[in-house]
Amino acid sequence: MKITLKLFASFRQEFDTGIVQYDLPEGSTAQYLIDDIFNRHPTLSRFKGHVVVTVSLLAVPLTTTLHEGDEVAILPPVSGG
Repeated sequence: MKITLKLFASFRQEFDTGIVQYDLPEGSTAQYLIDDIFNRHPTLSRFKGHVVVTVSLLAVPLTTTLHEGDEVAILPPVSGG
């Protein structure tokens, strides 16, 4: 299935774009997506356990099942002052 993946900060830099169409197996969860990204892009693994995933602008638990056409955003931790 295909989802639209929105990326910010280090994730956007790693992918060299802010939006990608991402292929996942049917029935994938937000956790599967995050794990898949960290496996494909090991430099991002420093964010393990520190990202927020949204589906259609709503923060969701990582156990959430994703569906064809979902708009998913990955929000890394924010810092600054």
